[in-house]
Amino acid sequence: MRKALLAAVVGAAVTAAVVGGFAWATIPAANGVIKACYQKNSGQLRVVDEAAACSSSELAIQWNQNGPQGARGATGAQGPQGTRGPTGSPGAQGLQGPQGIQGPQGIPGQDGQNGQNGANGDRGPSGATGAQGQMGLTGPTGPSGSTPVAPPSPWSTRVGTQNDFNFTLELESGDDLRVTSFAGCLPTTIAGRPSSCYFTVRGLPDSLTDWLNDTLAGNLDAVQDLTVRGGASLTGTPGAQFRLHNAFITKASLDLDATSTDLGTVDLVVATNTFQQQTPTGAPPCDCSNAFLKGRFSFAVDGATQGGTIAIGGLGFSVPRLGTTNYVPGTPSIDNLRVGASNSPTGASTSTRAFFTAWADNVAQGASDRRDGTVELLTNTGSTLAHIQISNLEPLTLFEPLTLDGAQSITFSADHLQYHP
Repeated sequence: MRKALLAAVVGAAVTAAVVGGFAWATIPAANGVIKACYQKNSGQLRVVDEAAACSSSELAIQWNQNGPQGARGATGAQGPQGTRGPTGSPGAQGLQGPQGIQGPQGIPGQDGQNGQNGANGDRGPSGATGAQGQMGLTGPTGPSGSTPVAPPSPWSTRVGTQNDFNFTLELESGDDLRVTSFAGCLPTTIAGRPSSCYFTVRGLPDSLTDWLNDTLAGNLDAVQDLTVRGGASLTGTPGAQFRLHNAFITKASLDLDATSTDLGTVDLVVATNTFQQQTPTGAPPCDCSNAFLKGRFSFAVDGATQGGTIAIGGLGFSVPRLGTTNYVPGTPSIDNLRVGASNSPTGASTSTRAFFTAWADNVAQGASDRRDGTVELLTNTGSTLAHIQISNLEPLTLFEPLTLDGAQSITFSADHLQYHP
């Protein structure tokens, strides 16, 4: 009963202290002790900061803020599992651990036992010789060897006491071409095929253009009967004449050089099947069209003129000569084209050299860079007499850094040629 009364008094005292505005800065003290004064006569209790604040009619008392710890209660039932939280972001990769120490080498295993070899058997008797098989069919004739680099010495005819080097070549169409040089074209044996014939034709006449294009296209007109004449006069009766049957071009080539003042020519190598000497007759009218100058030409690539070009060599094609008892033409192939650019410091020459260098470097780095070219054959006044179209030009070499005869050169391959009067 006394404890209940004391608790009530303490509660009243605390309430009174709050209402009365007591300072709570040191109540309870830092060590958790609460100090108070108990009125002996009335039982009133008041909380103080220090016991010295109690009067003589009051009893100083104190108690701890926290009571003694009670006994541990029974374990409560487990609550339900909460929902799973979101997955956290991956942590940073840890450092690689040091390499472990290599373990000791194992003991080598024992070698297996070799099995015994069986004894060699006796050699059997030789079989009877079989009958000889039939001879196989003769294979096709391979292509002829390469054309000689240089023709033999040119022929000449003798009229009276003078040698005359003038020759003409009559085509099957009846057109007559001026020949400035003629060589070869004689049988090596009585029964053999005639050797190759070498002709140098002045200019690029229309009838020759047709023969060249027929050869490149594989047309029947590529094989012709030709008449060769030689003598003192190009208009009168020649001193010698012979017939070439089933003849065709095996090589055609045209060279250009800006430093030359000569008339332009086309070199031909011709294969023929028979050589027949004839009684000389007068030549038909000359097809002397398209007489160009060797040093007057222009070269363009994809329509852009390369003004620094001063030389073009090997502009032509080759045709294999097939067969032994009868010559026939094979498939034409375009010869590699060698182009020279002037080493002059002028704008056109510098631009052309830069153009060839960039083109060749692009191909050298693995690019496929094919372009079309055009060669214009010009008169002395600069007008065009004929032109040659070259398809799919592509550099085969880098643009040469060294100079020869005032020019730096580059070599091209090509897929196709076409001659235009």
